[in-house]
Order: sequence, then C-alpha cells, then structure tokens
Amino acid sequence: MIQIPKRKILRRLKRAMRMCAWVFLVCLILITTNVYFRPTPSATAIMPNGSVIYRPFETRQFRGEYSLYAKDGKNLLAKNIEFICFNDNYVEVISYDQGGGGIFGAQVKLASPNLDYYEALEISGLSGNRKACNGYYTAIIGPSFFFEGNKWPFLPSCDSRNFENLTLKDRTWFDRPCKDKLPPRHYFSNREATR
Repeated sequence: MIQIPKRKILRRLKRAMRMCAWVFLVCLILITTNVYFRPTPSATAIMPNGSVIYRPFETRQFRGEYSLYAKDGKNLLAKNIEFICFNDNYVEVISYDQGGGGIFGAQVKLASPNLDYYEALEISGLSGNRKACNGYYTAIIGPSFFFEGNKWPFLPSCDSRNFENLTLKDRTWFDRPCKDKLPPRHYFSNREATR
C-alpha cells in the first residue's frame, strides 16, 4: 500500500480550498455586477413599415444609442434616437444628434430639395387632428417602448393609442402592452424642497 505524506495531502487540500474561494469570489462579483448594472441584451423591433429599431447591449449605468435601420437591417437611417412617431408607411424620428432625425420610409429618408419639413409631415400622414402624432400613438414616444417584456415606466400610456385613425392597417399594435393609469408625478416647489 502506497502512503501519501500528510504534507502533500494538506497542500492539495489548501489548493482546492483556494480554488473554491476564488470561484466563489468571482461568482459573487458577477452576481453583484449583474444586480447593480442590470444588463439588457441587444434586440430589434420591426416597425409596421418594415424598418428596424435596434437596441444595443446596455446596462443601467451605460445606455446604448437606439438606431433606425432600413428594411434590410443593414442600411442605417438614423442613430441616437430620442422619440418616434410612426404609421404604416413612415417613421418620424427625433434624434439627440442635431440633424440626425427626419421622416423615413422603409428604405430612405423622405426628403427633396423642394420639400420642407411640414410638407413632408403632411405627405407622411403623421400630422393632423391637433395631436403630437397621428400614427399608432397620439404621443411621440421613446424607442424603448417597442421592445417585448417592458414594464412601467417603459410602457406607453393606453390613452395615447390612436383608435381614431382608421387608415392604420395593423390594428394588432393596439394590443401591445400599455399602462392604463399612470402613477401621479410629484412636483415640488423650491420652497417645499428647502424645508
């Protein structure tokens, strides 16, 4: 029978315990980081006209820039999107980048040297009825509202669904999740804030 010296056994035991401690520490760091940063995987959302909104990988601390791509998913139409208004044929994008927004079809920007913004808006059908948007929603909403699995505050108001616009063909957009009664916002005056 072969005898293994006690020192060798103790050395192997210490090495195994150190490895377990390192694995535990790495797992603890990964779990803590995941809870703190809350990463969101990249995703795409298809608009009714076929254009694609892309959400990059992001964390709670570092927000990605939402982008609008053509129907093929490769041709970049607008980047760094702040707000969107859309119907079956066009998407109006307001971008954080100056001059980065506009009105887009499924493939290209609706633009012409003889066409000003208000004429393009009229052609697109996104204006009218004294609303901010005459598309699927009457409000101009942020791009984060289009992705599945959203919860408040990343849901549009149910009141902003535009049932009155009968030209909209894909009525399933009205079945998407929305928030019925938005929680009240609390505004404080400077006097109340200093108390």
